Amino acid sequence: MVQRLFLLATLLLSVPFSISAQSDGEVYRFVIRDAESGEAIPNVISVSVDNNGKIVSNALTNTEGEVSLSSELRQIKLFRFSLLGYETKEIEAQLIDTRQVSEVLLQFGNMRLQEIVVSVPPIRQKGDTLVYNAASFISTQDNYLDDLLKKLPGVSVSPSGVIHYQGKPINKFYIEGQDLLGNQYNQITRNLPVDAVSNVEVLENHQPVKVLRGKVLEEKAAMNIRLKESHKLRPIGELVAGLGGTPLVWDNRLFLTQIAKDNQHLMVVKMTNSGEDLSLDVAEQISIGGNPNYTLPPSPYLSITPLASSLPKHRWLENNAYTFGGNSLFRLGTAGSLRAKITGYLDKQSKKDYTTLYVNAPQPLEIAETRELSTHYRQVVSSLTYEFNEENTFFVDELKYKYSSSLQRGIITSNALAQKQNISDQYQYIENSLRTTLNIGKKMLDISSFTRYTWRRERLEIDNSLSNAFGFANRDFLTSNTLSWQLWRKGQHRLSLSTNAMYNYSHFEHYSGVGLSELRLVASPSYSYHFGSGRIGVSFPLDWNSSSLVFEDKAIEDSRLRFFALSPSLRLGYEINRWWAFEVNSSYNKRPYREAYYFNIPTMKGYRTRYEGAKELKASHQGSMGIGLKYKNLLKMLYANFSANYSRTKVPYIMDCTYAPELTTMSFIHVPHNKHFVYASLSLDKTFAQAMVTLKTNISYNGSKFVISQNKSLVDNQSNMLNYTFDANFAKISWIKVHYMLGGAVFWRQNKLGTSKPLNLFANELKLLFPFTSRINASVSYQHKANQQPQGHYLHAHFADTEVNYKPNKHWGISILLNNIFNNDHYQLFSQSGLNGSYYSLPLRGRELMVKFKRSF
Repeated sequence: MVQRLFLLATLLLSVPFSISAQSDGEVYRFVIRDAESGEAIPNVISVSVDNNGKIVSNALTNTEGEVSLSSELRQIKLFRFSLLGYETKEIEAQLIDTRQVSEVLLQFGNMRLQEIVVSVPPIRQKGDTLVYNAASFISTQDNYLDDLLKKLPGVSVSPSGVIHYQGKPINKFYIEGQDLLGNQYNQITRNLPVDAVSNVEVLENHQPVKVLRGKVLEEKAAMNIRLKESHKLRPIGELVAGLGGTPLVWDNRLFLTQIAKDNQHLMVVKMTNSGEDLSLDVAEQISIGGNPNYTLPPSPYLSITPLASSLPKHRWLENNAYTFGGNSLFRLGTAGSLRAKITGYLDKQSKKDYTTLYVNAPQPLEIAETRELSTHYRQVVSSLTYEFNEENTFFVDELKYKYSSSLQRGIITSNALAQKQNISDQYQYIENSLRTTLNIGKKMLDISSFTRYTWRRERLEIDNSLSNAFGFANRDFLTSNTLSWQLWRKGQHRLSLSTNAMYNYSHFEHYSGVGLSELRLVASPSYSYHFGSGRIGVSFPLDWNSSSLVFEDKAIEDSRLRFFALSPSLRLGYEINRWWAFEVNSSYNKRPYREAYYFNIPTMKGYRTRYEGAKELKASHQGSMGIGLKYKNLLKMLYANFSANYSRTKVPYIMDCTYAPELTTMSFIHVPHNKHFVYASLSLDKTFAQAMVTLKTNISYNGSKFVISQNKSLVDNQSNMLNYTFDANFAKISWIKVHYMLGGAVFWRQNKLGTSKPLNLFANELKLLFPFTSRINASVSYQHKANQQPQGHYLHAHFADTEVNYKPNKHWGISILLNNIFNNDHYQLFSQSGLNGSYYSLPLRGRELMVKFKRSF
């Protein structure tokens, strides 16, 4: 497997070197200055034109007035330089000497000063920083920062709030250059009024550790929010109070922040029963870039039934939610900072739904469920972080505590038999993350450590009977420590060595205990080389692993697993020219298989689901490859991104699902097999500045091929899903603004039962905004969702909402909202999973009217 992956990687490596051997032709360098003052002029549109009058290359001048244009192996006739307020200047190519920088002087335009309209470009570039002018993208219907971010070319925001730039999640989120919120930046993106934002900066290839800048290349970008001068050095925010019916519905929030040079503070308090999911405000956007030892916390055994649907939550979620967040950052000297954070979330959710599962087995089975559920959530997260970041020394330490609990009570009626089911989960952990990087002479030393201790207690009760009560307890300890140093450096060649020691012990208690431990020691030499606009990195970790599974019940034999493994990885990146860049990566690893449940006796996981755990440790093997291609043209405001990934995992166990009328049994069977996964995505963003149109589209494919075991019968199954989205905004006409969204998915599967007919799910949404005056505007939105059924026909759902806003001055505002005008009462969906299919019906919130009062300050 390793040989195949690296053979393919080697073939791919031949591409960039052959490209790098080519030439972009002659490069012409210019510096543009004002003819009168002699000062450099940034953002001058500079183009080269061939003999046929076609544009060959184009670029904007940087802050120093500098720009380079390539002939791209074509005959250049002339160069053209233009900027609003200046006379356009053309220079014949034969007059330019490529051996030196040519100075171009622009004359101020022959027009009266009052006729000149000063225009800031929507996007401009300063070195590795892209600056988006917020005013160029904001329209009347935008309220908060995330409304703006979703419109920016090259930027996308996931439903959970994760910010991506050209397909990759950002590694830092700054406010005026300071990291106030860490990985909980939803607090500001969902609450900062958009009229407070001056610019949004994207710092490409941002290396947050100053010691590593110019030495270790970072492929991800960071984002920095710049505020208007009028919103700095003083408290800003807003207070919103909303009330309506029927039944009684309310929505209240308070947002306060103060951004100064040496300290930053942010507070948000929200409460609602309108169906808005407030857990997103305090969500942690996980990024392992800060500490290479970070590992996700262990998952619960008893899963609280998720209250989920493909519909937006405000259409169906019945909740009483409260959330708060307090964040403070203090600068300590020129390089230090201290950050304190605390967030909390409290919610009571209720839901009733209907599901019919059709089991495709030798004896087909139909399981009909009606679920009436009430779920209480509580969560508190607090952290204290100290950071020191300068050119020769980096140190950061974060101490974090989290407490979370959930209690779900419900009545589940299955095939006309009603049963009470209660599930509780109490969960808390304390963790410390430390990293320091030092320059010692010409050598670099990096130390990182991550330690976490977790407690978890879960309980399942069926029909409130002690004889049907199941208790579970889990204690988990993890520590991972890494030491890396640079062994040798010459020019662009670097040789490093990294060592890691990881120990993880998890004790699971259910009637009798089970202990699972893993000790991992790794020595990883790595080599990197930068060539022109390219880079290549190769590492060869040698991994020694010792794992053990110990049962307190001595009737069951303990299991141990020890092995050595070589886990090589390769990464290549190359910038073909100023517009195009691509990357290739591949890796292989061998690890203990941790996805199986290890129990000494069968355990229940719900009123009708029983699990039979595995009793022997095994290893899994995974090989993966990925490619990416990016395009960015600021002058045309066009972004494109393509990525594709393939992975093959050999796993030791397969989970068999045996369905019976009264019970479903899930058991782990030792059947080694391969799982194949393919993912490909293509996105395209285009902004037409003059027409005030922004377009965003994405199409992606998910494919998986694996073995399914159902009722002890093994079946090779292939599942496919094609997703697509298209988003358009039009704001040219002063009296109407238009937003249109189209999204959908196509599902199909292939197995011994044949190829299923594709099932389509799509949605259209049209929103019209009417800015009647500078103080009054109204919007109307229409949403249509269609779900295809196995028989071929579609189930349709139509929704309409309207909103009227009145703002008598810059401080006060009033809004009237009417949701679900058609008063839809339910939503239906058919879905496929493996060999089975299911119908799903969900009651919806009815028609609701709300009046909101807003006070901005």
